[in-house]
Amino acid sequence: MRTFGRSVDLDRYRWLSRRHDVPLIVDAASSLGTIDADGHNFGTGSMSLFVFSMHATKTFATAEGGVIYSADKALIARLGQ
Repeated sequence: MRTFGRSVDLDRYRWLSRRHDVPLIVDAASSLGTIDADGHNFGTGSMSLFVFSMHATKTFATAEGGVIYSADKALIARLGQ
């Protein structure tokens, strides 16, 4: 990922995830504001997990903490338990 730039092509990682039957978890710490090749915010609509850091050294700081995003609402609900 590149801060405020173009995102990496995740197709290869999705393929590896399916091939090895493991979840895809993306460390998107510096990707807040990154736009993918289709012009969408990085990770938008993906069923994988995207973890964004909000640490003071990141592009969008809130002191500490972060955000976990996925379009898979059931997965997010399980993480919140």
